[in-house]
Amino acid sequence: MRIIVALAFSVGVTETATKTLINGCLQIFNLIMAFTSALFVDRIGRRKLFVISNAGMLLVFVGWTVTSAVFQETGSKAAGSATIAMIFIFFALYDIAYTPLLIAYTIEILPFKIRAKGFAAMSFTVTLGLIFNQYVNPVALEKLGWKYYLIYVGWLAFELGFIFLYLMETKGRTLEQTAMLFDGEPEGRNGDMMSIHDEERRPSITQSITRRLTFPKLKAAPSSDTMDKDSGSDDMEMKKSDWSKDANSGRDVKF
Repeated sequence: MRIIVALAFSVGVTETATKTLINGCLQIFNLIMAFTSALFVDRIGRRKLFVISNAGMLLVFVGWTVTSAVFQETGSKAAGSATIAMIFIFFALYDIAYTPLLIAYTIEILPFKIRAKGFAAMSFTVTLGLIFNQYVNPVALEKLGWKYYLIYVGWLAFELGFIFLYLMETKGRTLEQTAMLFDGEPEGRNGDMMSIHDEERRPSITQSITRRLTFPKLKAAPSSDTMDKDSGSDDMEMKKSDWSKDANSGRDVKF
């Protein structure tokens, strides 16, 4: 979730030059944080980054709500300055997960057949959220004041709970292994769920299909002893067949 910076100007920032300075510094700050966080995605893991990001945003936004309420009720400049600081901290926590992983994680967990549709649905949802933030938030903030922030506190709490319960770690996994997180993992030899290291030793689905199509399973060549036994049994079967024919024709069979 992204809160537009225009909401923060209700804490007494009215000069155009100051607004432009805050916006410019914030965008540069977001770029640095997002680029730095992207370098640690594979080291820290997706789930940890999302949980840290959402938990931090919830705590910081609670502080943002408190400082905004104090400023609107008392006009304290210290509370207004603290609100500006909360904005930068909030966006830093947003940037460590959502900026580098919002698209990457969505594409990573979707099967190939619905990947394009899922990405389109995600992009459409994000666009709707940006439209809501741009046109609804300023009007609601003007009508409700700092109390409107409580809605976002509840939404952030819901996001944290949802991510903590349902978001799965995909660090170090192939697309096949990631799909197994949602479709169910096979059992190991002892009946336990196979770990990623056990699964890495198994061929992927694509490799298994390719091997079956390219290298069909052939029967092992018989040994010399087996061939001798088989030839002997074949001779006996032929003799029995000849004896049966002779008996049926009424001829005497000599041994």
